[in-house]
Amino acid sequence: MTKKFILIILISLASFTNSYCQTDTSFSSFLSDFREAITARDKNKVAQVCRFPLNSYDFGGVISKEKKATLSNEVSKEDFIKYYSKIFTKDVIKHIQNEKPKKTNLYGEENTTYTLIFMRGKTSWAWLNFGFIDGKWMLFGTDNVSE
Repeated sequence: MTKKFILIILISLASFTNSYCQTDTSFSSFLSDFREAITARDKNKVAQVCRFPLNSYDFGGVISKEKKATLSNEVSKEDFIKYYSKIFTKDVIKHIQNEKPKKTNLYGEENTTYTLIFMRGKTSWAWLNFGFIDGKWMLFGTDNVSE
């Protein structure tokens, strides 16, 4: 009984450590893969690492303009894929490739996030937010990217 209890605790701790204590290295690897998919314009691969609905007024703005619909900050996977080339312009791709991520804590100390901030000189004008969600790194929000 005691051995079984200890084994359950060890398995739980290993699962907790794997889920909540991700290293900077795992994000670096994720970001490298994300950048490769963006450069290759592989919209399906990029969509696989997004949490939908994606929280993005700017992507929503691009989509609502194309669809002649009401603005929404919730971007569906279907719309993301359909309007991908309107969202990820050459300028946006260039910034994704060149900007350095900043470690952030958008939702408290226990939830590390990273933000890719687009700079024009010394002014930030847009960003992509990434978080460790459901056991993997994902893009979960943006602001001003398509403006």
